Amino acid sequence: MHYWTHAIGEHGPDHCLSLTFDGGCAAELVTAVQANAPIGFSPVDVTPAAGADVQQPTLWYVDEQNAAQFAANHTGQGAQNIWVYHAIMVRDTMLTIERGYGGYTGQHDAAETRLAIDLACDTRLTLVRWAITAGGDGYPTLTIATGDGDDSLLRYLAV
Repeated sequence: MHYWTHAIGEHGPDHCLSLTFDGGCAAELVTAVQANAPIGFSPVDVTPAAGADVQQPTLWYVDEQNAAQFAANHTGQGAQNIWVYHAIMVRDTMLTIERGYGGYTGQHDAAETRLAIDLACDTRLTLVRWAITAGGDGYPTLTIATGDGDDSLLRYLAV
């Protein structure tokens, strides 16, 4: 098995794996992510501050080291830049795993990849497409890999 980040190299600094599922399975996606919540991540409530005009994901998990500050930043209750972080977010039928500044080297690789595999193999979900991108902080967004369906993702991860 390859970790989802295996081909990113020096592109970045921010890395994302996006999984888009069939439009009819938004509730099932939330349930599946909650059931397979990765070790080392905490659920985070990031209800926007009053008056904020922001569509928030319906579910967030953030690495345990940064979860409290991440929530404070997103709710307007104590902004402080977090340069290096791992976040998992679900919005409608899309799951995104994001690593700020590449995340912590060697941490969470297996947990993030295992979540992607579990979701691709979940019979309640239909993976339509996936993409791995890198960019941010002045770097152009670069698509590292992309594919359609669960078989394509599982082949990429060498499962």
